[in-house]
Amino acid sequence: MATKNKNSNKKIAVVGAGLVGGLEACYLAKRGYEVHLYEYRGDIRAMEHVPGRSINLAMSIRGRTGLKAVGLEEKIIQEHGIPMRARMIHDLDGSTRAIPYNKDGKCIYSVGRRYVNEVLLSKAEEFPNVHIHFNHKLTGVDLDNANMTFLDTVSNEEVKASADLVIGCDGAYSNVRKQMLKRNWFNYSQQYIEHAYMELCIPPTPDGEILDCIMSQKHNADSSDAKKRKAIIVEVKL
Repeated sequence: MATKNKNSNKKIAVVGAGLVGGLEACYLAKRGYEVHLYEYRGDIRAMEHVPGRSINLAMSIRGRTGLKAVGLEEKIIQEHGIPMRARMIHDLDGSTRAIPYNKDGKCIYSVGRRYVNEVLLSKAEEFPNVHIHFNHKLTGVDLDNANMTFLDTVSNEEVKASADLVIGCDGAYSNVRKQMLKRNWFNYSQQYIEHAYMELCIPPTPDGEILDCIMSQKHNADSSDAKKRKAIIVEVKL
């Protein structure tokens, strides 16, 4: 799928095969780079249950633009996206109010996080210059020479790898970032917000409608869209 060009001899390691890593691998592959995508988990496409966040993605035009560049916007949004036109705010006094996401009536889309991740991995595999390594946990990086050390979590063996460039896409508790912190004169700050979220599964009615306490009928998804979903995930500020 990738054409031979001046980038074909350059090897890039992407650490983390989640949403960002999967999309990054596709972008780099389109440019002709040899891409090695490393993930500490197994292949989520073969898992019954996947650890981590389960709350759906709320995808705006920015996310759709990223998917469009690799030919996945229509597949993910039109076939599996559920439109969300507003959010419902529950005040302390018990009153509710819907706040539209866009004054012109445009919406964002709710899409399953795991589904998007699986589609991105499958797309990345279509490129002959992408190599995915599951069950590889990063344990060390020589940032000056782009040499990496991984632990194969299946065989429990140490694996050495090298590249021309290492890109960390391994999330909030990034092992790549941890290795960067060991360098001299590297500034880093971290601040936690005072809020958390809680996931509540509230099934639709037998007719496939969403309860008014979740979203008013005015801002509801179309009934055909509502019937696609088994439950609503509600974010609550604690």
